[in-house]
Amino acid sequence: NLGTEFSWKETLFLRTGYSSLFKSNAEEGLILGFGVAQRLNNIFIGVDYSYIDMKRFGDISKYSISIGL
Repeated sequence: NLGTEFSWKETLFLRTGYSSLFKSNAEEGLILGFGVAQRLNNIFIGVDYSYIDMKRFGDISKYSISIGL
């Protein structure tokens, strides 16, 4: 697996990677994602999205929302 993340002011995040890089029969491939995080009135709010190329299963999208103190 190989990946990297770029962060701008700890607010915007861009991610990319590749899973099962040297396997000939890999089920996963390219992974892309981004996220946004913000603190509002002492409450942390984050939203993330990722795209995964799952070969046999097709394209998969994942979404998440984080809320914390």
